[in-house]
Amino acid sequence: MQPRRHSKDAQEVCAVGLFLKITGDVEAATLLLERGLASQARSLLRVAIEGSIILAKICGQYEFAHAYAIVAEQERLKLVKGIKNNKHAGYDDLRTEFTIPWSTQSKPSSKDNQRQIYGNGQLM
Repeated sequence: MQPRRHSKDAQEVCAVGLFLKITGDVEAATLLLERGLASQARSLLRVAIEGSIILAKICGQYEFAHAYAIVAEQERLKLVKGIKNNKHAGYDDLRTEFTIPWSTQSKPSSKDNQRQIYGNGQLM
């Protein structure tokens, strides 16, 4: 059976990607617990729980999924710009690989998107 692809439904693509990440985090936490690394496993479980909260919001509201994607892209853009502007030699090979697709375009405002996702400093 061939898996169906839903590349046109951004909400579903985001939800499936996040679900797979959560599954991987839980599996990794289980492996760490089996090897006696409880503290590291707890950290991964916390990430999985936070991901589950976000996943519930993404599945429940299309607007949240859209805002989450915009904020995630803006955060990625900040990291890329930071690496491009860092003159440390360790980043020389990375700088040539990064692209900033909408750096010259007007960027969407993230304030409303971040309020929708984080509310008063917490995930809504």
